[in-house]
Amino acid sequence: MTDETTRVDALDASAAAQNATATLADAEERRATRRSIYAVLIFLALGVGFGKIVAVDSLPDRAIQNNRLAQIPKTLQTKEKELRDKGVSGERLEAELERVYAAALRDANKARPTLSANDRSRWLTIRALVEPKARVYRYVPIYKESAKAEVEAERRAATSTYPSATGQTTTEEELVAKFAPGEILRNCAHPCPERFDEENAKADARVVEYRKELVPYAIDKAWETPGWDSIDVVKHGAPDEIYDPSNPASGYIYSSKPTLLPTVMAGPYWILNRCFGLSLAKRPFETTRILLVIYQLIPLGIAFFCLASIIESVGKTDWGRMYAVAAATFGTFALTFVPTLNNHLPGFASISIALWAAFKILRDGKTNPVYFALAGFFGAFAVACDLPALAFAAGLCGILLVKRPLKTIFVAIPAGLVVAAAFIATNYIAHNSIMPAYSCKRDHMAMQAEAKEKGVDPQTLFDASDWYYYNYYPAGRPREAKYARLSHWANRTGIDRGEPSILRYAFHSTVGARGVFSLTPIWILSVWGLCVWAFKTKDDKGLRTFGVGALTLTVVFFAFFLTRDQGDRNYGGMSCWSRWFFPLVPLFVPALLPIVDRMSKSRRLRGVALAALFWSAASAAFPTWNPWVAPWLYDLAVNWGWMKPY
Repeated sequence: MTDETTRVDALDASAAAQNATATLADAEERRATRRSIYAVLIFLALGVGFGKIVAVDSLPDRAIQNNRLAQIPKTLQTKEKELRDKGVSGERLEAELERVYAAALRDANKARPTLSANDRSRWLTIRALVEPKARVYRYVPIYKESAKAEVEAERRAATSTYPSATGQTTTEEELVAKFAPGEILRNCAHPCPERFDEENAKADARVVEYRKELVPYAIDKAWETPGWDSIDVVKHGAPDEIYDPSNPASGYIYSSKPTLLPTVMAGPYWILNRCFGLSLAKRPFETTRILLVIYQLIPLGIAFFCLASIIESVGKTDWGRMYAVAAATFGTFALTFVPTLNNHLPGFASISIALWAAFKILRDGKTNPVYFALAGFFGAFAVACDLPALAFAAGLCGILLVKRPLKTIFVAIPAGLVVAAAFIATNYIAHNSIMPAYSCKRDHMAMQAEAKEKGVDPQTLFDASDWYYYNYYPAGRPREAKYARLSHWANRTGIDRGEPSILRYAFHSTVGARGVFSLTPIWILSVWGLCVWAFKTKDDKGLRTFGVGALTLTVVFFAFFLTRDQGDRNYGGMSCWSRWFFPLVPLFVPALLPIVDRMSKSRRLRGVALAALFWSAASAAFPTWNPWVAPWLYDLAVNWGWMKPY
């Protein structure tokens, strides 16, 4: 009987082992199938993104170009008739018609691969860093010893003509020690008194010679090229110059965007330019498309795979995991922004990589220093791409310090400090300040409202510490006083005026015409999921920590952006989504899982989840080729008379 019992127990154990092996094999097969589906979804999304990049074109500019090209034959016929009536014929007639044709063709050439002032602002910095002809140089006068007293007297006499708030100096002596507007010449494209040429260089007999100096990060040369203008620029002078914002010839034009990201992006363009002869100035379409693949598409693919890895680790059901990956690839606005140079996708990718590394550390218990370095470096680089991501980087650093203090201190934080040092260094080289250009502005809408109430002329409100409020010479126009204009930000129109009502702004930013949740309702499930994780009774391998952190970050983001000054309450400008909330997207994607895993067990609830995904994907696909358009809910509300356009 004992032997019989032993044999039965052995058979049961063998069967249990076989069942366990079969179950394990089945789980591995299902895991492999899921990963294959993830890859299919990701490569499908990247294919769509690649198609957007290949087709990148500014359609309004293309329409203008096509219309003008169609008018050229008629223009030539009219000109030929006019010349023949005047008795012109033979070679002279042909030469004149060739000249007219070349001028008409040059005037018609309006098509460009840049889709907005926003992306051109970054392209301009990249061009200024790489293209020798796009660099800005100033020519500093070296005066004769006998003339220095005279020059100083002229500067002293001119100090009364500058705006009272120069923002740079406090005493007349400090002003006199700096170069006055007009003393320093520059390599302008158009003839003007400030242009460095043979005539101007010899105009002042007191000057021994002019010393050529690079103005790093200045974009004046590229910016004044037809088709490359942008309103997303600031203006200020060099440290040894008196900057007079009321004088359009004073100061230099810079991109308003943080400097580190375009500096990094200049690397691939330098290789294309020096090794293959590609140029944004001469071959803009081919060069732009190649660079967008490098700058936007490849980082986006890496981000998708990082999020898929997190989803695979955290998810409980096959359906829930595949839903989350589909939401990441097609239900967000990440793919929408692929065909335009922007900071959001590099920031999205950086947060996704940092988050993936953090999950490896906190959830999987990995202690390899590489994960800490990735978390620190890309957490900091996310801030360099998207300044509001500072809240994410600080939160991630705090969590890692609590959970793994030593490696965080000795690996993650130093990796982040490398990025911080580069950010500060490039910003200081460009602006002689550690603060980004965004910080150098006043509340223009409040200021203008007060000036209007008091009947004050906007041309008297200049302050050199406000880099957004200045006079300038428009691109493509002669550098003459009659063409000077007040900057766009000093004379805002449309959506750039901002939303006066905080309540209205809060409504439309969340569930209204431009709402985060009304356009992408899948994020409602994400916030619900974060609440589920945040209020768990115990920390399930870091999920509660993630839930509390991400939920806190969400509240901080919304509180920060909904309480900005009126000028900043602009819904992200002319954009298909309130793009300020992009740093939350990598956090919201895995947060879908606790909810969609539960919904997967019910056909009706799956239908609700799929409807939310359908709506979100439709919102993301609405701006087919260009993300710099109003969202479809806004268009619908305006067309149906529910709200007035702005």
